[in-house]
Amino acid sequence: MANLAASLDTLWRVQQLDAALRDNKQAMDRARADTTRAGAAQTKAATSATEAETALHRLRTEHKELEQELARLDSRIRKLEAEAAQASQAAVQKHRAEVDELEGKGLELLDRISAAEKAVTAARGAAAEAGKARESAGKTAAAKIADLEAEAGRLRGQREALVVGLAPELLAVYESAQTRYPGAALARVADGFCGVCSGELTRQLVSQLKARAELLRCPHCLRLLDMP
Repeated sequence: MANLAASLDTLWRVQQLDAALRDNKQAMDRARADTTRAGAAQTKAATSATEAETALHRLRTEHKELEQELARLDSRIRKLEAEAAQASQAAVQKHRAEVDELEGKGLELLDRISAAEKAVTAARGAAAEAGKARESAGKTAAAKIADLEAEAGRLRGQREALVVGLAPELLAVYESAQTRYPGAALARVADGFCGVCSGELTRQLVSQLKARAELLRCPHCLRLLDMP
């Protein structure tokens, strides 16, 4: 390839832009992940609120059924007391014992209902806060992503201006390495070693690299090597 040294110098500048584009993409991914996490937190909070409301409804239904049973027993007791028979009195005592037991359960249910009402209030509050947090995270992420996309467009424009002057075959080799190692396709040689993977290079390979007359790869990590 003609004037490979100059092309390699250009590729180093291209790699700087590729590294910036890689970091840009990672920043956008993090911003989107923040929105996703906020959405998941809101969904979880909303589910907890629904579960708390369901539990409260179940307790209130149970208490209502208990009150209906108490009313039935009370009516039965009044009827038996009106009969004034010995057998009726025994039944009255039995029903009153049942009433006492049900009233005890009723008081316990009222305590549970009170606790459930507090849980619902807390869960609804948490869901509301999670909704606000999601909205805030969404706005923040959208603004950040917009800035990052604008920056990415600027970087891609600079990259296009650089690669237009490179030989297609050289660019193809670089792009292949760039796909494998985004923003780190090129590696400098330092003291006979690959500057990225630290693999040892042969003297012959180092000598060839010094000439900068051919495109060579690290035998260990397969990055493109250069000694600018």
